Amino acid sequence: MHRMGMRTPQSLLLDNLVQKSLLPLKMTQTSALLIVLAAFICVQCQDTNVIDIHNSGSTNTAGYDIKIERNGRTSYQVFRRRPQIGEDQSGNKDNGNTTLTSGLTENLFQQIEKTMPFNQYPVKHCIKSVSFGYSLVVKYNGQTTPDLSCPTDHENLSVLNKMVRDIVTVLGIKTIG
Repeated sequence: MHRMGMRTPQSLLLDNLVQKSLLPLKMTQTSALLIVLAAFICVQCQDTNVIDIHNSGSTNTAGYDIKIERNGRTSYQVFRRRPQIGEDQSGNKDNGNTTLTSGLTENLFQQIEKTMPFNQYPVKHCIKSVSFGYSLVVKYNGQTTPDLSCPTDHENLSVLNKMVRDIVTVLGIKTIG
């Protein structure tokens, strides 16, 4: 601006350019916001397609993480506590990938969805052995079950616990040894 408050042709031209360039900027910001929102929705949708089973392990037992996708694709990792000298550990895989049968996968997802919401169950603690006590939880769609290694009076949690243990057996995961 000129000292007298009059606008110079350069300042008018600059203002005109800025105003014209703000419209695409606003559209770009809106587009960026929509892209971020779509990505967030996709991430949330993805959560409904993966089950995460976590066993913490204990002083004397291995823990594990199992991820099961809705299509049956399954990956797992076993976390050994300490190797035993001279022990044959060939029967206990450290990690692996496989595909569960469609029936087993569908039944597990149905049971989890039937058991939800997980926060309807009270958090329950139970007495555990110092050497062999572990926690077992299932995570799905941003929710986590109570510790399935503790006794429960809730039938849905009991059925889910049995299904998880059956899957561990199918995968050949051994926590002791």
